[in-house]
Amino acid sequence: DEDDEGNDTNGLNAFTTYAMTVVCQLEARGMQLEISFDSNVVDPEQVGRMAQQLECVLRQVCTEENSSVALQDIETVSPQDLRDIWTWNATVPEAVDVCVHDLIAEQTAKQPDSPAICAWDGELTYQELDELSTRLAHQLVGLGVGPNVIVPLCFEKSMWTPVAMLAVMKAGGASVAMDSSQPEERLRSIVQQVEPIVVVSSAANEALAGRLAMAPVLVVDSQHLSRLEGNDKARTRLPRVKSSDILYIAFTSGSTGTPKGAIITHGNFSSAIHHQQAILGFNSRSRVFQFASYAFDAAWSNLLHSLTCGGCLCVPSDSDRRNNITASMEHMEVNYCDLTPSTARLIDPASVPRLETLILAGEAISVDDVQRWPSHVKVVNAYGPAECTPDSTFQIILGHSASPCIGRGVGVNTWVVNAQNHDRLVSVGITGELFLEGPIVGLGYLSNEERTGEVFTKDPPWLLRGGPDFPGRRGRLYKTGDLVQYNADGTLIFVGRKDTQVKIRGQRVELGDVEHHVRLGLCTNGDTRLVVAEHKWGGGSRGTKANDRGVRGEVGRGIAGIHDTERLHSDRQDADVGDRKDG
Repeated sequence: DEDDEGNDTNGLNAFTTYAMTVVCQLEARGMQLEISFDSNVVDPEQVGRMAQQLECVLRQVCTEENSSVALQDIETVSPQDLRDIWTWNATVPEAVDVCVHDLIAEQTAKQPDSPAICAWDGELTYQELDELSTRLAHQLVGLGVGPNVIVPLCFEKSMWTPVAMLAVMKAGGASVAMDSSQPEERLRSIVQQVEPIVVVSSAANEALAGRLAMAPVLVVDSQHLSRLEGNDKARTRLPRVKSSDILYIAFTSGSTGTPKGAIITHGNFSSAIHHQQAILGFNSRSRVFQFASYAFDAAWSNLLHSLTCGGCLCVPSDSDRRNNITASMEHMEVNYCDLTPSTARLIDPASVPRLETLILAGEAISVDDVQRWPSHVKVVNAYGPAECTPDSTFQIILGHSASPCIGRGVGVNTWVVNAQNHDRLVSVGITGELFLEGPIVGLGYLSNEERTGEVFTKDPPWLLRGGPDFPGRRGRLYKTGDLVQYNADGTLIFVGRKDTQVKIRGQRVELGDVEHHVRLGLCTNGDTRLVVAEHKWGGGSRGTKANDRGVRGEVGRGIAGIHDTERLHSDRQDADVGDRKDG
């Protein structure tokens, strides 16, 4: 090409060292732009969008009627971008008005003799699980449990944990599943927020449960449940539970040092099941390995998806979970697994030939995380904050490639918003904060209206306005705090965090939580300064590393991630205890 003066621009374009160059030339009646780019680096469709975005800005700043408009008020989203964004989020996914235990009851009616639980300490069919959980539910109602009454569960990995979880559902209660191996101080902090009328525990954790709360401890094992047979049905009636009632509360790291409880309703999770179960690959043949700690919502995902699709939940012992994952999976004939990438790296694919579906979540994935698995294994990259059920977006990985792409929302709309000004959307390809809208968005945080108001929002102006050919609407959304970009097809690229939250083996930890317990561990009355050195890791994740000698013991009494690190170091094991992206 030649410019108006006859200069050859092809040579410049051919030999430029930049991935993209923009040449602007003023003319009598406007401006001519020439964009040259390397298609190996920059997607041609994205270049076209950038040209439209630039045109959108120039038309605003170069017109007389906009001469007094402040730069911060210039709209950077082109009409085409806005139309596409609204096309991807045109309607809110359907909300499902049903309770989770009713979905499980449907499977029990279809296949009462099929295996529901295959655990290291015993097995249960759907009929047996239903009968045992119903007995326990009647007893819980007799103790005062009803709709939205919160019940802490204190169990090691066991066949009895699913029985207790289902019993609390049938009684109308809301479960708080706790990992008994976590620091006692952290567990006590959770129980104090809940103020329970009863704690349900395994026999092994009865003493611990008694120390955590001034409430009676109900021990669940085979002997206790056999004594209940036929006793309670005549004395109590199970309540009517609504889909708006609380299903469970997942406690996550809090920036003030106190864990915060994310509330998920039956309707939230039933909607997730309705929209996500097929894409996740759950079916009646699924034998799902429950690796996740009970403290994290991935354990709920494994349990509830398994039992509502007619599959079997495979529960290893805590020892096998930490030290013998592969042998445990093969012994239980597992064909479905949900792990962090770093945990999946510990498994030799040849040693688990039955595996058909692998969900990777909680950390960025690498190319090798995908390529090492044979082609018959379906690999899914999953993302989701605990505040919106365990999973929100999915990317089925094809062609043995990997990228920071977390796919598109399933059962939820995904909006990318200006991270500094939540009243404005950002253009396709521009980094912004991810907002989630839809029936899987939870109620908020337990007894924390201030924090709930900060991260759950209603009716942002861009939602009320709508877009080209799309009417506006009202809505409630969750601000994830995660930075993402839209791809040209509406899928999302994960970029990082906008705050000081970090991930430890897939488990989210607030640095403020660490600081709080470090200060307690220092036991100083003088001024202190805490310096956190951050290191950029691959895939947009952030990690921290410090010399923890001398403070690990004190800090570990209050923070689950650090405590677990100490335990795993002592076991000479690098297996993950975190479970997925928890937000």
